[in-house]
Amino acid sequence: MKLKKLLSPDRVLFWVLIFVSFLSIFLVKFVWVNTLPPKWFPWGQEFGELVNDLCIGYLVSVIFYYIVVYIPDKRNKRAADLGIIRMHVPRVLYHSKKILGLLYFKMETEKTLIMLTEDDFIKIERLDPSEPVDFFLGDSYIDGKLVMSVRVEADNQGNFLIHHREAIKKSISEMFMSPLIKYVDSDLVHIIGKINHCDFLNYSISNIEKGHDYVHHRLDMYKFYELYIEFTKAINKESLFEVSPDYTKPIPPGF
Repeated sequence: MKLKKLLSPDRVLFWVLIFVSFLSIFLVKFVWVNTLPPKWFPWGQEFGELVNDLCIGYLVSVIFYYIVVYIPDKRNKRAADLGIIRMHVPRVLYHSKKILGLLYFKMETEKTLIMLTEDDFIKIERLDPSEPVDFFLGDSYIDGKLVMSVRVEADNQGNFLIHHREAIKKSISEMFMSPLIKYVDSDLVHIIGKINHCDFLNYSISNIEKGHDYVHHRLDMYKFYELYIEFTKAINKESLFEVSPDYTKPIPPGF
């Protein structure tokens, strides 16, 4: 990823122009300073001075940009990383895991989470907002093995979904209210915006909590799952976690 960024066309062109500018100034001012232009190019001296002035102007512009734009922008991006990426993004990730953990638990499938399809969500059974929540969510792995599992409990599934939905919406709202949001990667901001406006969070969870048939919202559940996968890829985090009814019957890890 870093190598790809370093070799981007814009960066390559920037460093090529820097090199050409220094080389041209060196040749014009030190190597060819007392050299007469060839007869076939009588304006060689004037042309050399023009090239020299353009190169100096380019280097001055680079220095000006570095001081006035690059350094403050770098500082603001660092602040955005601390104030948004390390604060709010983990919260969205955490609460999304809780919601998807419940949905995955209700599937009663042994598929890994990254292998889920729309059909798996269509087959979700037993989602009753009045029932309690009780499953284990494992999200700490060493060498591919689960080393920590947390019990997830709530009085009923409806309030559980509402609670974690509101936590996600609050974190996203605080992100977009921050003036630092403009320094966050635009692709990540786009994905966060899609999560914030997805039908599952805004309509489906409210309807399920009110006792409406969850069957009509299973497609929205799948779309939320797709956004979660897209989100984890954008922040370059492994999306592994495991859901199981107890410690003796683990479901294979996938997220």
